[in-house]
Amino acid sequence: MIRLALLLACLAAPLRAEPAVEAERLAAAHGTVAVVAVWTKDDGARIAVAGRRHAGGDPVVRSDAWHIGSLTKAMTATLAARMVAQGRIEWDTPIGDLLRAAKPWRDVTLAELLNHRSGMAANLPRWRAVLRPGRATYAAHMLSSAPATPRGETEYSNAGYVVAGAMLEAAGGAPWEDLLRRHVLNPLRMEGAGFGAPDAI
Repeated sequence: MIRLALLLACLAAPLRAEPAVEAERLAAAHGTVAVVAVWTKDDGARIAVAGRRHAGGDPVVRSDAWHIGSLTKAMTATLAARMVAQGRIEWDTPIGDLLRAAKPWRDVTLAELLNHRSGMAANLPRWRAVLRPGRATYAAHMLSSAPATPRGETEYSNAGYVVAGAMLEAAGGAPWEDLLRRHVLNPLRMEGAGFGAPDAI
């Protein structure tokens, strides 16, 4: 499976070069795939891509599927908001109301997970991650582990979002992927969105 790396460039000053020139520069400088998007009032959006799908492979094109992992957090938070609006779950619903959890986690809320203030570690331990566990196994491990930081302190946590996703599954009675399609992707007509790394090209 081909994994595409996406380089996001945050520019403090307005972009002076054409998007295509800047995308080529970034791809060459960082040895990865680059996307540069510029929006102006007069021209609207101009988007350019540069780099290769893999070493020695074909050049990327704008219609390629891009694997953007951390976008999952924005999608999960949006799904949570939709489900809160529908009364299926509350921001202050504790983990223990929906999932089996060790004592330190039972009272931690959905909002604390989504705000990175639960105390949960950033990720599953590497020795477990290499086994590529499913969401339920991943969440169960995190909910039986000790907190990494005091509850209420900010600690960026991918694992916290996995647990939040498991809470949403329990509240919605369906897999996270199905809930996301139903409540977020379909209403927004995001027909090209998918799950996991793009298929090999």
